[in-house]
Amino acid sequence: MSPGGRRIKALETAFEILAVLKENGQMSLAELSEQVDVTKGTAHTHLMTLQQNDLVEQAGERYRLGTGFITYGAHVKNRQLVFQAGKDPVRQLALKTGEICEIATEYDGKCVLLHRFYGENTINREYQQTSFEQHRYLHYGATGKSMLAQMSPERVDRIVDRYGLPAQTNKTITDRGTLFDELERIRERGYAYNDEEEIHGIRAVGTPILSTDGDCLGAICVAGPGGRIDDERFTEAFPNLVAEARSLIEANVQTNEFDVFTA
Repeated sequence: MSPGGRRIKALETAFEILAVLKENGQMSLAELSEQVDVTKGTAHTHLMTLQQNDLVEQAGERYRLGTGFITYGAHVKNRQLVFQAGKDPVRQLALKTGEICEIATEYDGKCVLLHRFYGENTINREYQQTSFEQHRYLHYGATGKSMLAQMSPERVDRIVDRYGLPAQTNKTITDRGTLFDELERIRERGYAYNDEEEIHGIRAVGTPILSTDGDCLGAICVAGPGGRIDDERFTEAFPNLVAEARSLIEANVQTNEFDVFTA
């Protein structure tokens, strides 16, 4: 949730320029100034400052986001305890299943994908690349529902009030009461199903990762096409494997021998 209080207008303009570039890719100075609603001179000054800090690059007459964001993103990801504790067990999970396995965390009521490991059966898809570029809603994914199930009913209500329950497919949960029933089932069994609720033809099983104090640090999941993930793998094999990986990760969390952010 955005904090209140005073704001710096120049920084707001810079962030708006970055958001517009992220949304549109490469843009000219004229296009940027029109979309951000500032003069060309103001836009140019901001762009030069951002360029000096590697946050914007110039390609001919057009501008795009710079490679400086790669190092910032890597720094933030590498300082997440759930990633450091989970990367080796989740890599092994991908090798065992041959499918895609993910580590995610939650920020501001949305699902933030930290890393994805690829098993031998996975193929590159455009979605697999672009899904890192935006935070996802929590109510339709195996990782997202795993994390929602660890939240208080009051917090879940606030998240639903803010973002709603938009449908990704015709199987997405879009009713608040149905969602709360699903979250109760997830708490009881310890893992979440995503049966084509986010992407048609894709099934996933996820589980939350908890700290020694019981706080939810994030979640992991294994996902793949329904043609390979039959009911036996979906309801028996994958839940057992993600539970095994969760135990290893939470054992790593207990040692907390990583250079990570702490609360």
